[in-house]
Amino acid sequence: MIIALAVPLFFFLVALELLWARRQGRLVHGYADSLTDLSCGVGSRVVDALVGAGLLGVYELIFRRWSFVDLSEKPVLGWALAFIGVDFFYYWYHRFSHRVNFAWATHVVHHQSEEYNLIVALRQSWFTNLYGFLFYLPLALVGVTTTQFAISMAVSLVYQFWIHTRLIQRMGWLELVLNTPSHHRVHHGRDERYLDCNYAAALIIWDRMFGTFTPEDAEPNYGTVQRFRSYDPLWANIEPFVTLWRRSRAMPSLKDALWLWFAPPEWHPTSEAAPSPGEPPPAFETTQPALRAYALAVFVSAVGLTMWMLVSSATLPTAILMSLAVGSIWSLASVASVLEERPEVWRVEGARLGALSILGLVGLGLGGAWTTLGVVMLAISLPLAPFHLSLRTTAPNRQVAA
Repeated sequence: MIIALAVPLFFFLVALELLWARRQGRLVHGYADSLTDLSCGVGSRVVDALVGAGLLGVYELIFRRWSFVDLSEKPVLGWALAFIGVDFFYYWYHRFSHRVNFAWATHVVHHQSEEYNLIVALRQSWFTNLYGFLFYLPLALVGVTTTQFAISMAVSLVYQFWIHTRLIQRMGWLELVLNTPSHHRVHHGRDERYLDCNYAAALIIWDRMFGTFTPEDAEPNYGTVQRFRSYDPLWANIEPFVTLWRRSRAMPSLKDALWLWFAPPEWHPTSEAAPSPGEPPPAFETTQPALRAYALAVFVSAVGLTMWMLVSSATLPTAILMSLAVGSIWSLASVASVLEERPEVWRVEGARLGALSILGLVGLGLGGAWTTLGVVMLAISLPLAPFHLSLRTTAPNRQVAA
């Protein structure tokens, strides 16, 4: 709820950042990159709508059955422990996510962008919460209630939004205690001297205590060592696992194949050449205004589906939730197809609009809770159909995929 309430503030700050950068004559946002960042963020909300309540349910079960004390009767102590504990365990979750391959395969999504701005803060992995919540379960054992934990997590995530900017420089003595834009820019750098440091959420003291702090001595080059060159949010979340799977199958022994998933990202057996960062060509980005407008319209439709999921997830049947999730993820992937002008885009996009329209008609026919689903599906598919047909016949496409 806190994150949902903070969304207007997020977009106000993004607009402020755009205006501030323009006044300085700087370009800190890219159109396709920003849509991809936002698509990753929306996709993470889709997954959260499906599994978030279940993960909180696990926390609540542990709190009810195995907590040593119940801090609900000592709210001051409980809230203090919740805020500090969430920040402390986030440090260790974040450090683990950078140093263990299977975890890095989820978290790397947040680092793939080679821009650094407030929209990058919204570029979140779709799968990291499936294991990340385990790091916070000790808080349930020491009596932090589910409400205290959930609100503390939300406040921590909201805090981390504003530190994703290039426009705020050093902040004096606050740098000694708090995680700031300067500290977090270092964390997003791909330069060798900036790798694997500054893991903090709000308090940089953990990095200073555990030897992972590095100050910013020059603005970093952003992104990942192994460059990611696509605007597809679905591929962004799947590609790291595909790469790990392919590497593990090529390992010389079963031991190496298994260890690869738990090894640090730089590990490789002596029989395998060290991965070369290389310089893959940048992802193609359309400059056609009509295609950009269509991609934005598809993105907005995905946001609409996702918002309904978030608002109604507690009351909707599972089948409807899954239909919304598929529609939203398919739409987000379609945004990238349009932005990259893939040769197959209009066939795939036509199939998407057709599928959503058919699902909408089926929903109207089934009645009940399905009626609203039918209305929503038709509302996002039918208005785009003429736009789609117009572009399909008039917009020139590249002859090779990105």
